[in-house]
Amino acid sequence: MDFLKLPTPLEEIEVHPGNNDGIKLFIKRDDLIHAEISGNKWRKLKHNIEKAVQEKATSLISAGGAWSNHLAALAAAGKLLRFETVGIIRGEEPPVWSDTLVYCKSQGMRLIFISRREFDKLPGSITQYMLEQQGGYYIPVGAENERGVKGCEEIITELDITPDYFCLPVGTGTTMKGVGRKLNSSKLVGFSALKESSQHSTEFLKWVEDNTNTQIKYEYSLGGFAKSSAQLENFIVDFFKNTKTMLEPVYTGKMMLGVFDMLEKKQFIPGSSIVCLHTGGLQGLKGYPDLHSRLFTS
Repeated sequence: MDFLKLPTPLEEIEVHPGNNDGIKLFIKRDDLIHAEISGNKWRKLKHNIEKAVQEKATSLISAGGAWSNHLAALAAAGKLLRFETVGIIRGEEPPVWSDTLVYCKSQGMRLIFISRREFDKLPGSITQYMLEQQGGYYIPVGAENERGVKGCEEIITELDITPDYFCLPVGTGTTMKGVGRKLNSSKLVGFSALKESSQHSTEFLKWVEDNTNTQIKYEYSLGGFAKSSAQLENFIVDFFKNTKTMLEPVYTGKMMLGVFDMLEKKQFIPGSSIVCLHTGGLQGLKGYPDLHSRLFTS
């Protein structure tokens, strides 16, 4: 697909707290895959969309919250690839739509608002929406399925180095599982966007437990999903000024804040190499108007 920039570049971050320890720090710029279908969102959608094509589906159905990066990417991909798209939104329709919902609608996505209780029963309650949408192909929330995992394996096959550590943000855990399948000796460090382990699926936590080279950090979630702080937002602004790479406060900002903090505390082996994955999601910056304004006037 010639509208995608693949493979994505690996860029070195030259100034960081581990310089004096001889540590090499890199960032895998999956945010550059596409302006709207960026990061791990495309990785997870790729094989799901291929399956939809095989099944001769005419519409793509998925679900998420009012600021879902996944739904924004799906809406854009659907428009480019000429699929109808349906987004099932968690919660009653708000009086004022988020910028993400407005964007999804602009891309032709049909939006259906359902109660949080009903949403939490997905995919079991999807049948009625499938029946209403002829030729529909359902992609789980966040593309959390085997096809999503398979797409994320390609992140590692694109690397031309074998890092000592690979760091990435964690939501559903789909990307981490795909990356973990292709890493050999590298240590895999995930920075959860969620407050605590109980908020992840039992299946994902079992996978982490079974992979001894893998760990999840929760202390940089700042108290929960989409929570922010002055410290985090100042860090994101400074990081952009120093590297010209933009982060957002839900996933990538917390990961890089965590990596820098761990470097300052000398929690990485001296002389080692670290690759951090930029998972995109920059559209979510509009949900943080003060930070958005600071970044775009820097």
